Order: sequence, then structure tokens, then C-alpha cells
Amino acid sequence: MYYQVFKLKDQNSNRPLAIIQTVKSMLEVEQLDHFGLFPAYFGMATNELYWVVMREDLTSNLSTSLEQSGISVITVHNMVPTVRPTTHAPPTRDGLFVFRWFSIDNKDVDEIARLSETAWQTFETGFDTEVQGLFAEADRDAEQGTMLLMTWYQGFDVWLDSRTPDASARENFLKRHALMREATPIATHRLAMDYQRQTGRLRGFRHCGDHRSYIVVTSKPCGTSPPGAVYFFWPRVGVSVHCESMRCNWRCLPHECMSFEKIFSCAGIRGSGIEPYVEALIPCHK
Repeated sequence: MYYQVFKLKDQNSNRPLAIIQTVKSMLEVEQLDHFGLFPAYFGMATNELYWVVMREDLTSNLSTSLEQSGISVITVHNMVPTVRPTTHAPPTRDGLFVFRWFSIDNKDVDEIARLSETAWQTFETGFDTEVQGLFAEADRDAEQGTMLLMTWYQGFDVWLDSRTPDASARENFLKRHALMREATPIATHRLAMDYQRQTGRLRGFRHCGDHRSYIVVTSKPCGTSPPGAVYFFWPRVGVSVHCESMRCNWRCLPHECMSFEKIFSCAGIRGSGIEPYVEALIPCHK
């Protein structure tokens, strides 16, 4: 199994919205095993992210499709797993995902993998963390190469605590680091891409998923069907919903991610005697 890791950039915006739309369109058309989209907390520009795809072969060129859609492909790495993962499935948990890039000599790949696997035996039991994968380049004919360690942490506090692992893990990590020319960590989060459509009354209907996700809201409080709009929560909510009736024309201004009920209360429809229906495209957490 190959893991293609793309670093993508939207040169026409300061946010990665077009990248996300492009990837979603490609996933609908092409038979791709999507591992994840990972915008950065820090370490990359605000209009950049990583896209990781699992592939049985590399016959089709995804870079061409991306470039034709106006997305810049900064780098693409064709990677294969070493000791992790042993099964191939996308992550499902939210939290902190650290991409740690190793500049190494390809002759040391096996030893780096061995030291890592030994260290993880105590490292993972000591913290709320899980190694997602340790990858090497598929083509290792060159003397020097790159490895990628992807690790999930429950949050930044766990990452900080894990800087002081037990003595056994620390010893193996130090031996591993001695085999590298440098290491570059990038802190990211997983962008939810699995959705379910739900419809319900505003009262008690809550958006409790990842606030960095798409949401479609339409209103039919008066039997009208004004068009809904898609907004991206990054990182604050900006929802605008309008009804054609003068008696319930309202607009939501940005607020922190919260329940629909609270959003619409802040928009000033409370006490209007209207209980709108909403239809939302929200993350599916199965």
C-alpha cells in the first residue's frame, strides 16, 4: 500500500477552502482511499494543508488533476509503511496530529523503524497518544531520503507531557535522532470529511461536531424555500440564513461554534413565535 502525502496551497486565497472543495470533488469522481485532510495549527501557511491518500498503485497522476483545478502542489511524497500502520484505515478521532519529517540516510531506515517500535512500547502506554504511521519513501535508491512519523495526541497538553517520556523510550528516541540530519514537526488537526444529512426542528437540534466543517442551513418557517448557503467554520461561525417573509427576516452574525438553538437566539429570532426547520450537513461521528 502506498501513502501519497500532498502539501497543497491555494495561491488565490489566504484560506484552504478551494483545496477542500477540490478534494471533495475528486473523491466523488475517482476511486480513492482518502486517509485525511490535515490543516495546520502551526508550521504551515493558512492557505496550505496536507492531503494523504492510500493507493494500491500510482498509475494515475493526482497532481495533474489538482493543478488543473487551480491548486498548487508544493510537494508530493510517495511513501510506504515500515512498522506502522499494520492495517490501512483513516483516523477517526479528533485531536492533534503531528507530522514529523525526518531527513535521513536510506541505509538507516530499518534501524530507525526498529528503535521507534521499541520506544513506542512504553511511550504509548504512558500518554494518551497513538502512532498513526512511520513511513519511508517508496523509492530508496538515492543515498539520502525522507521518512514521515505521524502521531496522534489527545491534545497539546498531552504532547507537552510526552516531551518527558520514560527512560527506556527516551534512550531509544535519542538513538533514533542520532541517525537523522534533522527533524521537522508540523502540528495539524484532522478535517472531518464524512457527513450525514440530518433534518429537525431548531429546538434541541445541535451541531456538536468539528467546528471546522461544512454546514448547509436552509429555512422554511413560512413555507418559503430561500436558498441555503455553505459556510466554512474556520475557526468562527459565520452563518447567514434569510427568510423571504418580512415577519421573520433575520441574519446570524459570527459567534463561537455553538448549538443551532443558541446561534439563532443570538440572531434575534427568540420570541418571534417562529420555530424554523433547519437542514444541516454536519460531520458524521459513528
